Amino acid sequence: MILSHSASPAITCKLAMFIKVTFLSIMLIVPSYAQTANSVELLKVVWVYKFLNYITWPDEENTNNITISYWGGDSVFYDNLLGLNGKRVRDNQISIVRQGSISPQKDVQVIVVGKNNNGDLAKLQSLVKGENILVISDDVTDKQHIMINFVYPDPNSISFELNRYNIIYEKLALSSDILVIGGTEIDIAQVLNEMNSKLDKSRLQLDKRERTLTALASEISEKEHKMASLQQQIVEQTQDIDSRQQQYLMLKNDMEQLLLTVKNSQAQLVRNQQQLVKNQAELKKNNEELKQNNLALVEKQNKLIEKERDIEQLSQAIAANKLTLVGQSAQIAQQKVSLSSQEASLLNQEKELLNKTSTIQRQNMVMVFSLIFILLALGIVFVLYKSSKNKKKSYEALSDKNNQLAQTNGQLLETQFQLVESEKMAALGNLVAGVAHEINTPLGTSVTAVSTAQHLLDIFMAKVQANKVSRTDMNTFLEKLNQATGLINNNLIRANDLIRQFKLVAVDQSSEEQREFLLGEYLNEVLSSLYPEYKKYNCEIDIICDEELTMNSYPGGIAQIMTNLVINSILHGFKLDKDGAIQLNVSSDDKTVIITYQDNGIGIEKGKYTQIFTPFYTTKRNNGGSGLGMHICYNIARKLGGDIKCVPCDSGAKFVITLLKNL
Repeated sequence: MILSHSASPAITCKLAMFIKVTFLSIMLIVPSYAQTANSVELLKVVWVYKFLNYITWPDEENTNNITISYWGGDSVFYDNLLGLNGKRVRDNQISIVRQGSISPQKDVQVIVVGKNNNGDLAKLQSLVKGENILVISDDVTDKQHIMINFVYPDPNSISFELNRYNIIYEKLALSSDILVIGGTEIDIAQVLNEMNSKLDKSRLQLDKRERTLTALASEISEKEHKMASLQQQIVEQTQDIDSRQQQYLMLKNDMEQLLLTVKNSQAQLVRNQQQLVKNQAELKKNNEELKQNNLALVEKQNKLIEKERDIEQLSQAIAANKLTLVGQSAQIAQQKVSLSSQEASLLNQEKELLNKTSTIQRQNMVMVFSLIFILLALGIVFVLYKSSKNKKKSYEALSDKNNQLAQTNGQLLETQFQLVESEKMAALGNLVAGVAHEINTPLGTSVTAVSTAQHLLDIFMAKVQANKVSRTDMNTFLEKLNQATGLINNNLIRANDLIRQFKLVAVDQSSEEQREFLLGEYLNEVLSSLYPEYKKYNCEIDIICDEELTMNSYPGGIAQIMTNLVINSILHGFKLDKDGAIQLNVSSDDKTVIITYQDNGIGIEKGKYTQIFTPFYTTKRNNGGSGLGMHICYNIARKLGGDIKCVPCDSGAKFVITLLKNL
């Protein structure tokens, strides 16, 4: 279900032309070295010469010499390096010197470091920092301090790598051509993007110029029509001039009358100005009255402040009276207790005096009930007052706490949103690095094939010039050239497919655009772009999906869910000693689409099935896990009108994703 497209002709042509120019320049400029090209040390010298052609120094226009200093113990390499003495690069003569210590000599543009001094490379970098010096190292493992470093993929071959940022920091201009051969995957991707941007800009400029020419042609035609109409208007205007001269005489008479009217208006204006002066005097008087009113207002405000102070003093007096009332309430309570005891004694006396008089008994009962009622009323009033005051304080404290909690909750939500966006961008960055690494393989193979084809072409041209071409030579040359061009075409098609898949997935993940798409084809493209992440686990992915199944939704959200699930399987589920396997089973009905995702990893602990969607929950926090991957999947699934669940299974992890078919 993966679609294939041929590589861009412009990119293929530029890449082939660059390889041809590079190979021919090496063969023409250093012919003495070509005879012994199987020597690794001699090849390093050739590459050093080529580096000088790819890099420009900031003050190069003011000098006519490039000095190369060798700091190492390889005498064979140094003897070969001396062969560059007297060679010229951009009208600058090359000079070779030998450096005896770590301190560089004066007026040195390039330092070549031998393998025996690799341990002091960081110290050397600190000494030449900011001096516009290019440092070329040999088989260094500390990639942080390198500029250009020779590497050996196998004993019979040599290559190089470069740190673009260290070179740019020294203000050295780096040609984009060298990035195609020795740059990192990100550098190669940037070069390809720049080439595509330039092509797009050129197309836009051509379209703009065509539209401008069309507009100019239409404007010329319109102006011709306008010229004809203007000529007709000139004839008509000439006829109107005579009639306007007559009108001028009439207007002259009218003008004289207007002058008289203007004189009358000027007299009226003088009278208005006099009235204005009077109004200004009244306005000044009103302003003085306003100032006096403002002073009176200030005095009243001061009096109001004094009254507020009096009110505060009264409030303090009221508070003191409240305290006194509280003390009196306590005394009343004590009196209540004493009255209760007195009541008991009175009851005893009542029993003794019951036989004496009923009138005294009724009076005692009335007095007792009255006192009890008064005490109860005072107690209830006091309790209600205290309760109201405590409730008011509690409500104010609770309101402050609610405001603080609302602010804290808002800050947490904003922080969580920022972390989610950072997690998305980190996943997209990993995707860029992986795809760039994959693109490097077909491009490197294409470069090798182009170099081989150029070599075969040079041999064949030499035989043609010497009139020693046989039919066998012709057939052999055509057969090998056909193989080389086929290899170049296949690898460039592979690189173009990777770039196309990466563009589609990257744009979908970084945008929020709803569109209609084939789900099976899109899942295949997303998982193909993740191949650099899971290939080291020898993982096989099986997609079971109807080829005609169409969705109208947000493909970027589906790509983000699939990316997070695959990365989780790699980080938490798979082990290097066992081949990985992932199966996607897609089913659908009229309204929904169900995607069942299952791997053969170590699985999820029992009781953790619901916790994995909780924000910041992770079992790999010490290894850089943020705990937001599955939470992002949950939010995206809800946004797409569905849900995601983790269900138990016999082996590995299993997720069931339910999405709306058409949003």
